[in-house]
Amino acid sequence: MRTGMDKTGVLVVVYGCLVFATVFIFSYLAIYELEYYLTAFALEFFLAILVTSPYNQAESRRQMVIGAMLIVIFIGIVVAHVLRT
Repeated sequence: MRTGMDKTGVLVVVYGCLVFATVFIFSYLAIYELEYYLTAFALEFFLAILVTSPYNQAESRRQMVIGAMLIVIFIGIVVAHVLRT
C-alpha cells in the first residue's frame, strides 16, 4: 500500500505554488504586463520540472529541449524590452 503523492502530484503542487506566489507578488508590485507573467510562468515550469522530474530519462531529455526553448523565448522578451526602453 502506497501513501503520499507520486512525482507527478508533487510537480503539480510545486508548480501551483510557484504560480500562486508569482501572481501574488506581481499583483503586490502592481506589475500588470502579460509578458512578465508569461515569462515567469515559463521559467517556473522549467524550474518545477528540474526539481521534481516525474519522467524517465528520454522524457526528461524532451523536457530539457522544451525548457531550452522557453529560456530562448525569455531571453528574446528581455532583449525586446531592453531595446524598447
